[in-house]
Amino acid sequence: GLGRTGVVGIVRGRQEGPMIGLRTDIDALPMQERTGLPHASTQEGRMHACGHDGHTAMLLATARILAETRDFAGSVALIFQPAEEGGGGGREMVEDGLFDRADCASVWGLHNWPDLPLGSFCAIPGPVMAGIDYFDIAFEGQGTHAGIPHDGVDTVLAAAHFVTAVQSIPGRSVSAHETVVVGVSMFKGSDAHVVMGDRAVIGGSVRFFDAEVRELTERRLRRLAQSTAEAFD
Repeated sequence: GLGRTGVVGIVRGRQEGPMIGLRTDIDALPMQERTGLPHASTQEGRMHACGHDGHTAMLLATARILAETRDFAGSVALIFQPAEEGGGGGREMVEDGLFDRADCASVWGLHNWPDLPLGSFCAIPGPVMAGIDYFDIAFEGQGTHAGIPHDGVDTVLAAAHFVTAVQSIPGRSVSAHETVVVGVSMFKGSDAHVVMGDRAVIGGSVRFFDAEVRELTERRLRRLAQSTAEAFD
């Protein structure tokens, strides 16, 4: 019940020793799975698309081996965390007293990576998985008929210019020694072929490793959105 739907199991070894945590994520995403694989989701509109079913399977297998052998010192907290995809499930579990009830000296986790050969592991110094922010931006103006665009403001055209300009942030605003990924994945204009709507909405994400790069990216996004809106009235 930690973090609402989080689950923690404790496996104790044969000898005294510290407790370590092994953490995995159990999210599903709002997608329809069409892989046709034996382990495909049986829930309509729900899929473990980021490999979370694989992560869960790995920790369940680890739990079984540890419980059957118990050939280790100390104990292991098996942490099944919900809401990795934007819900802050790790934070919620901690606030619900995870480490008060499971006093872990350290917590370990891994993420599958399909590009690596089967059976191999990769570890590098420093952060590996980026932090993420989301953004939503609406361009608003006077809608008009597509045949008389001069009587209104083409919000889709303005938003399209912004989408192109966004790539100047990682390409020109951030040092080549740093990294950031800015992706626009949502774009919504009018629902009709001949209507230039009074509102165009885009949304996307920013992935980063460094807090200063994160702040710089937010400043640039806001400035680009404002200046683009002004340029298109």
